[in-house]
Amino acid sequence: LVDDLARCASDDADSDAAMLQTGAVISRELRPFLSRTTLVSQLSDPIATQSGDPRPMAHVLRNHPSGEGDLGRILDGALLNLPTAVGMRARLDATADALLQLLPPDRPLDLMLLNAHTGFLLARIILHLARQGAVVRAIDGNRDALAFLDAGLPSRPANVRLKLVQEDLAALVLGRSPVWHDVQDVVVVNALLASLPDRLATALFGWVRDHLRPGGTVLVTALGPSIDEQFVDHALGWPTIRRSARAVFGLLADAGLQPGIVLADSGHPGIVVSGLRPRS
Repeated sequence: LVDDLARCASDDADSDAAMLQTGAVISRELRPFLSRTTLVSQLSDPIATQSGDPRPMAHVLRNHPSGEGDLGRILDGALLNLPTAVGMRARLDATADALLQLLPPDRPLDLMLLNAHTGFLLARIILHLARQGAVVRAIDGNRDALAFLDAGLPSRPANVRLKLVQEDLAALVLGRSPVWHDVQDVVVVNALLASLPDRLATALFGWVRDHLRPGGTVLVTALGPSIDEQFVDHALGWPTIRRSARAVFGLLADAGLQPGIVLADSGHPGIVVSGLRPRS
């Protein structure tokens, strides 16, 4: 079915309306089965998902299939094995590895996390941050998502200060943030590109550049094209804006940052691109 949807989209590339109609039919036909899965049951709450419900992403990153009965569990496992889900986990691993390479050797790290889905990233690196200390600012517009991040940490080293900031990310992107934010060593822009058109993405990276120290780095996670994107968008009801690593590269360069590829794998759509603020 994933292959057939991809082929259908390729054969009729100029008809978004036809793809939407096809996706709606498939979604309706599959709903009695897919609703048994944990992933789709979480995605089926429109109010929660529109407000930034962290549970679907958390479920993908945990990668523990579950659902209603054996069928629900088996189907959930199949969804968690789709290229998009694999890419989401791979980009988390690559971001964690890259971030650990950017730790200052002789002072605490100033780290900003944009989007509370970075909670899994923080949980993975927090013990490493404790070696030199860190001030971590997690910014998200959803209070529940921030609370989810806070509750998910396995430990709280005394020299790692966590600041949870509830702020409208759309206002931040447009330069209308009422909050003063210090400059950072590293900023992680996690999954935001999946919902931002190019104009807003460039504006976001301009804001990030201004909040990086000279020599500081932004790590950007994204999703590239993949064979299952039509299935994820339409059958699962989890639409995303997809960009190639080259496209993300260009957005960072347009914002005055020096881009570099951290992760771009042909086996999945997970992408991580870095952007360095020049020292002069």
